[in-house]
Amino acid sequence: LIVEDFEEHKKLMEPFHRRYLATRKALEIWLKKVRKLDIDVIAPQHGSIFLKENAKKFLDWLDSLDKVGADLMG
Repeated sequence: LIVEDFEEHKKLMEPFHRRYLATRKALEIWLKKVRKLDIDVIAPQHGSIFLKENAKKFLDWLDSLDKVGADLMG
């Protein structure tokens, strides 16, 4: 399944990613490393595939999550 409409798809991802990601700090470190790469495809182990512009939108969306994982506890 390839994501065609990112705006619609992100609604399906948010609850999982808010719970599953460890902390905002860990996410920031990962994003800093990943953004240095030339990424055309993000193919997660579980879930839909993001191609080209939607791959960039996915990274931007992750960066927009203010609290995730342990950050939600306090």
